[in-house]
Amino acid sequence: MNNCKIRVNNEAESREAQELFFELGYRWKGYGLEYIRIGNYTFITAYPDEMLLRMGWGGDTDEEITLPQLRGPFVLHRNDLDDANFISEDGEDYYLKTLDGWYVWDLKWERSENDIDWFDNNVKPIQKFNNDQISGADALRALADGKSVLMKDDELDTGWLEICTKIGDFFGKIEPCIAHFLNGGDHIQFKLKPQTIKIELEIPKPFVPKEGDRVWCISPDHKNGYTSYLCSRLFHTTQFGAWRTEAEVKIVVEQARKIKEHSK
Repeated sequence: MNNCKIRVNNEAESREAQELFFELGYRWKGYGLEYIRIGNYTFITAYPDEMLLRMGWGGDTDEEITLPQLRGPFVLHRNDLDDANFISEDGEDYYLKTLDGWYVWDLKWERSENDIDWFDNNVKPIQKFNNDQISGADALRALADGKSVLMKDDELDTGWLEICTKIGDFFGKIEPCIAHFLNGGDHIQFKLKPQTIKIELEIPKPFVPKEGDRVWCISPDHKNGYTSYLCSRLFHTTQFGAWRTEAEVKIVVEQARKIKEHSK
């Protein structure tokens, strides 16, 4: 593999990309196998000559790859039959389709010698589901029951998008055809839209104020989301925590407001 860079749009994609690179033998320069948050960066660059990772754009000559493309080398490196995503019509042979071609299982993954056209009529996809994923048929039933369903297309690298169910309500959503539900292949996945959220916030550590301390705290009664006062025995309300500076409480309010984004 040549020098390459991968765009990561959020921490979840960054974590998956880092874990895949670690499995392929890459390490962060100076940090080893430690998970690194992307912060303001949007690219992770890999250097195979040194087997090192660096955060940032890299160079214009570095090849840009996607997460599905990165999963291909990882799967071949892992050499596990459970990664098969197609099976022959007679159920005898297992195949792996990646972005760079077809592989057949023969105690390990070997590049298939069959013509590409051969696969059109001789293999069928293996349906695999994680605990929260559902089949295309179940997705159709859920939509008919008025539930919200998410869909992901790994070949187009769409990420999880909500399926549009109303005319005109398509912004930020996906509009699949019936074939996606009935014979979409292993790259098409469905799951119900979660009704709960997992919150992971990075905020400054609060402190326990003493009488006379200047306190900054969250306040739903103020437009900016916070207020300040001098702590005293008569006025000591810090049920959501207290911070020493305005800069710290601004970070807390900014992070707390992200919870609302999950209601969209």
